[in-house]
Amino acid sequence: MTEQQAQTQWHQLFGAVLEELLTPVGITVQTEVDVSSKPPRIDILLLQRQQAAVWTDEQRQRLPDGVRDSQASHILLEFKYTESVNAEAVRQALGYDVFYRRAKAAKDLPDREIQSFIVSAQTPHPDTLTKFSYHRTEQAGVYCSSNVLLTEIPLLALNELDDKPHNVFFKLFASRMRAKTKALSGLKQWWLKLLPGRLYWLIRGLLELWFTKGEQIMEAITPELLIEKGKLFKEMLLPMLTREEMRELWWNTPDAQQISEEIRQKGRQEGRQEGRQEGRQDAMSEAVARILSIRFGVEMDRFAPALAPLSLFTLEALSETALTVDTLSDFEAKLNEMA
Repeated sequence: MTEQQAQTQWHQLFGAVLEELLTPVGITVQTEVDVSSKPPRIDILLLQRQQAAVWTDEQRQRLPDGVRDSQASHILLEFKYTESVNAEAVRQALGYDVFYRRAKAAKDLPDREIQSFIVSAQTPHPDTLTKFSYHRTEQAGVYCSSNVLLTEIPLLALNELDDKPHNVFFKLFASRMRAKTKALSGLKQWWLKLLPGRLYWLIRGLLELWFTKGEQIMEAITPELLIEKGKLFKEMLLPMLTREEMRELWWNTPDAQQISEEIRQKGRQEGRQEGRQEGRQDAMSEAVARILSIRFGVEMDRFAPALAPLSLFTLEALSETALTVDTLSDFEAKLNEMA
């Protein structure tokens, strides 16, 4: 794999994570950007705020320091993953900024509505910072330049960003394992229950690559392949877990958190209407059906007749069975045994 292929690969994966993260809150993410009518598309990321005049609170919660403080509605990110910031990277960012401002899509925008950032997974070398007059700001990992040509192009050093919830997703791409691990800890603490399924598996796939293969990845990696790798990582991990560890792993996934909340709500509602015990039984029956649907892709009502008459104690046991069996046939055999 050539150096250019490696750069394009990580640019695309970084963009895929941001697309899944930011699109639901009204920020369009483009991984290929036209900077004029003639040159080809270039490998930068464009974050474009929709409708709102400024970043909303929900959007700011997902944007890193520096970007979340910008007033611009069009944010260009020159992302450097496999190499440190150098003169070529700075020239590229400056050139992309100029060309984009002249492009058809942005030519009518005021200058204040466009801002470029250099995003570096590697820690910038002090000599490079000095050469281009970049200096630290009050925000860790955010550098600004006193060079007249670069005053509007901040530099984000992902290894140095603060350990705050809004920095987590960018910091996952930091080059240092210590910074990446801190980001992973923050992801689990602040974001795990909120991740949509596709983003969850995409990040799991990235973690599988980072923690089992490191950075020496010699195959073409796409977002779809990463999602599959994330699911495969789960299948490889499950046989090594105890039942207690498996139960904890499952109930920490976004799908399980949603099921848990639905159980509580339905249990409370039906408990008031028909008696608490019956309400809890119906909620647990539905939980078993949901687990089977998610794990094996079956229709929710497939086992409804068989589950309906079972006791709460039996349903709770079957929920554990649904989490731990290898095949749907194994679950059916256990259900027939317990019915």
